[in-house]
Formats: sequence, C-alpha cells, structure tokens
Amino acid sequence: MLSENKHGPASPKDSPEEADETIDTQPLELDRDQAPTPQSLGIDLAHIWDSPHDSGRKVPESLLHALIRKGLTNKQAVDFIQTYLGVNYTGAAVHYFRRKHGYDVRSPTSAALALIPWKVAVEHNHDLLYHFLIHEARLRSGTKLSKRARYSRDAMVRRIASTGDGTGVIHYDRSNGFRLVTRRPGIDTDLIREPGIDDFGNPIEGWRPRS
Repeated sequence: MLSENKHGPASPKDSPEEADETIDTQPLELDRDQAPTPQSLGIDLAHIWDSPHDSGRKVPESLLHALIRKGLTNKQAVDFIQTYLGVNYTGAAVHYFRRKHGYDVRSPTSAALALIPWKVAVEHNHDLLYHFLIHEARLRSGTKLSKRARYSRDAMVRRIASTGDGTGVIHYDRSNGFRLVTRRPGIDTDLIREPGIDDFGNPIEGWRPRS
C-alpha cells in the first residue's frame, strides 16, 4: 500500500578536444525536478557555435558534450535544447550520442520498469500521473527525493486515495495518455494496470515492455 513519504556522469572515452573547452563541463549537483538554465549550467549560448566542428549543425556537439558532462538526463537535455535552441530533438538522439561517444548509458531500474513499462509519448511527458510514477520508482530504488518531488508524490497519493473507492490504478495508452482506472482484483497488484495481462489473467500475446 502507498503511504506518504515522511523522511525526508561518467567519464567519457572520447578525447577532451572533442568537446569545446570554452564551455565549463564540470558536473553539477542537479535537482532533476528543476529545469536547468544556461545560467545554472554556466553555458553562454552566444558562443556555442564558435567551434568550426559545429558549423552548420542545428545542435552543436560541444553543447551535447557539455549537457551530458554536467549530469543532465536525456529528458533534461532534450528540454534544454528545445527551450533554448528551438530545435525539435529527441531522447533517442541524446541516447545515441551518449553511446557513440562512449558515455555510460543507464538502463532503467527494475522499479522504473515495473511502474513505467510503456514507451511514453513525448506529449505525455508532463502528465502528473507520469511524474508520480517516476518519483515512486526513485523512492523504491533508494533515491532521496527533493522537497518539491516529495510534495508532488505525496499529493498524488492523496488524490488517488480520494478518487472513487481509493483503489484505482494508473493506466496508459499513447492515444489517451495517463488516467486512473478500476483495479482488477488479483491482476493489478501494484500502482498500474498491468499492460501485459488481459482481464482473465492471461498474458497478452506480443506485449513487450520497454527496455
């Protein structure tokens, strides 16, 4: 059962000259619930295309190196690029860049896979139920939540408990997004409607969780 929570980058293998040394790439202690800004990262957007290597690129590689070395997640990097460069970028592109240049690529934790087994569409990234599952997965993985994240998570616990009979689970599909639905006894034993199990308790053929 849920209860309110009362308690409260890895070294790249590429050569240093591949990243623009005019950008400070020292890692920061970032709150993943706060949107990084050029000021907080120490990045001067007026000079991110200064390197000849980045001439003509919509997203300078030197900037990507800096964002990763600063400790941004793929989503934070995407949000930064879309907000400050106005470029439609994807988490998959950041993931590919990490692998191409030898950065560690983190796999989802077992808690995250259990609570967020779907491939979530970009337009649903800001849904409150989605953020609740992210926060809950972090708690279960032993990560200490920020004050803001803890407040958000606990508020959603109260919302779920006060909706219907208080035992609803979270369902997701890419057409309709996240929503609370009725729990199926004996099937939905955690916070979500199990996407790989039908109403009779049988595995759904072809269902594959994200990886």
